[in-house]
Amino acid sequence: MTSEHLKPNIIIRGALFPEAIQVIEIKPTGGLVKLIGTGVDSNQTYQHILDENQIAQLEMNPEIKEDHATYREEMADG
Repeated sequence: MTSEHLKPNIIIRGALFPEAIQVIEIKPTGGLVKLIGTGVDSNQTYQHILDENQIAQLEMNPEIKEDHATYREEMADG
């Protein structure tokens, strides 16, 4: 995943978070991205500043990918 794939309302997973996160807001800040999201199980708010390497470790929840055809096409193109 890249920072361009991060959009409000998608569900992401990754080792940086203890649960799946619904993205609320993305704020680019220089070469970093501030991600604000809510845990889908706990409803806890998470705020992380991520670099591209950390973003690359995130995955979009498979159930949501069907709603994001562009994401799937870009991932298939490499």
